Amino acid sequence: MWHWADHFGRLPTGIKIFSVISLALLPLGLIALFASVAATRTADLQRSANLRVALTESTRKLSAELAADVTAMRNAADAIAVETPAEEVCARFSAIFAAHAQRVSQYAVFGTTNAPVCATPGFAPPRPSPLDPHSRPIAVVSGDVLDVVVPAVRGGAFVVVRYPAATLARFSQPSIITGPYATTLATERASLPLHKMAGGSLVGSETVSSPVGLLGLALSISAAAVPFGTTGALLTFLPLLMWASAALIGFVVVDRLLIRPLHSLRLAVASHAPGTKFQVPAMRTPAREIRELGDAFAKFSEEISRHEQQMALALADQTRATREVHHRVKNNLQVIASLISLHARGAQAPDAIAAYAAIQRRVDALSIVHRNHYAELDSAGGIDIKGLLAELGANLRANAVATLAPAISIDAARFGISQDNAVAIAFLITELVELSMAVDPKSAIAISVSGSEIDTKAHLTVASSALTATPAMTARLSGRYARVLEGISRQLRAPLAHCEMAGRFEIDFSILRRPA
Repeated sequence: MWHWADHFGRLPTGIKIFSVISLALLPLGLIALFASVAATRTADLQRSANLRVALTESTRKLSAELAADVTAMRNAADAIAVETPAEEVCARFSAIFAAHAQRVSQYAVFGTTNAPVCATPGFAPPRPSPLDPHSRPIAVVSGDVLDVVVPAVRGGAFVVVRYPAATLARFSQPSIITGPYATTLATERASLPLHKMAGGSLVGSETVSSPVGLLGLALSISAAAVPFGTTGALLTFLPLLMWASAALIGFVVVDRLLIRPLHSLRLAVASHAPGTKFQVPAMRTPAREIRELGDAFAKFSEEISRHEQQMALALADQTRATREVHHRVKNNLQVIASLISLHARGAQAPDAIAAYAAIQRRVDALSIVHRNHYAELDSAGGIDIKGLLAELGANLRANAVATLAPAISIDAARFGISQDNAVAIAFLITELVELSMAVDPKSAIAISVSGSEIDTKAHLTVASSALTATPAMTARLSGRYARVLEGISRQLRAPLAHCEMAGRFEIDFSILRRPA
């Protein structure tokens, strides 16, 4: 006994659940099988018997109706063929059809000249070609109607009667079938549906057919299964009982073997602190897979902790290397700025001195960006634009001629921006300040950075009276300044707007963070 229990405990959980449910549902399954076989056999026999009786009744009724009509049609055709007055024949034939109040049929009597002698108003059937050489009646299916043609025994006269499908359905309606059924009338060449079965039925159906015994017609009936009864109720509710038993047993088994152990494991995983060793909780479950899952997560947490330590060391090394690179770039830019300053002191021509000063201002702007990036390297928020602009404004004033240095005011929030945008903004401000100083060295310059309607954007404004649309400013702007400003605006991926009346340049740029 214990050996069997140990062997069963080592099986996968899926096999355990399947075995328990299969054993629990075996008696119910056998009962359902026997009941289903007996009910199906009884229903098949009953349905077949009812269908055969209904088919016999329908063919008899349909044959009787059509036989009476064919006899009347034959008499009318023979009378026309022997030249009986047409008025008398038509009156007698019309009286026969008028005697049936429920008949919805159309007729036409043709003489020997193939011209209609009398007909139902609006009914003009074509002459069948060819007529039966032995003067036998024929039936032709055309769409949803049946045309019966009866020629005279001698002569070319004939009579045509058209029966709609609804009229034939009333003729052949069975009286013993209470459920859904369908009837179809067929000739040798075509078939005519008389009554259609209601759609959407989930039960089976059976079809039987038999000749009508007249005009070469055959009638077939398809009926649904027997009505819902005691056997059907047993077959319907027994699977529900089986399902309820399976659901209850399955829930108990799954709750004991899976849900509770997994819940304990989930709580242990949720409370696990990164960097610490994971402790597998004690679980009273025979599910081997859950125990292996806990062990696997413990090993996985140890691997993650080890990799996190390695990544932290690698990140620290990379940060130190990056800081060293930026520090060396900053130093190299300062060396270049010093060399430019030395060459500028030796220059004599004013244009050369101005060119050296312009180059030095741009190198200093790039150096300031690298210095601020070096200072903010440990922060994920990027370069602080307020500190960058403050240092940039001070440097621009320091590099100007002392007697002509303009007043530069800075009003900026502490937005974080990327290094690429910082370089572009530093060059943009340097170009605009240099343009203002070239037009009017003493004109005050206001630089401001404010928030935009979009959370990821900020708005830069550089304003000065020297940047209004004066001839001197327009002449300088149409030269190299316009090309440089356009290139910087493309780098910032935004248009640079110029308000000529207010002397203001504006542009939006992307940011990494907003001020707290």
